[in-house]
Amino acid sequence: MKKIGIIGCGRQAPKHIMGYFENGIKDIFLFDVIESRARDLAAEYNPLNKKIDDLVAIQMLVFIQFGTPPNKT
Repeated sequence: MKKIGIIGCGRQAPKHIMGYFENGIKDIFLFDVIESRARDLAAEYNPLNKKIDDLVAIQMLVFIQFGTPPNKT
């Protein structure tokens, strides 16, 4: 089973989550510096929600998606 980590849970994150679900990827880990964003998305879409500090502990992530606005890089 593929595991995906999404870093940045802003406006585009729900679209990406749905795309992963539609392609059979269910193990999705959400991270955001504003923890309530990740928590709210997890409550709505039911992916796994972890704190950013736990990212290092998660093994076997196949892909990590960074969702940050272009003006924030």
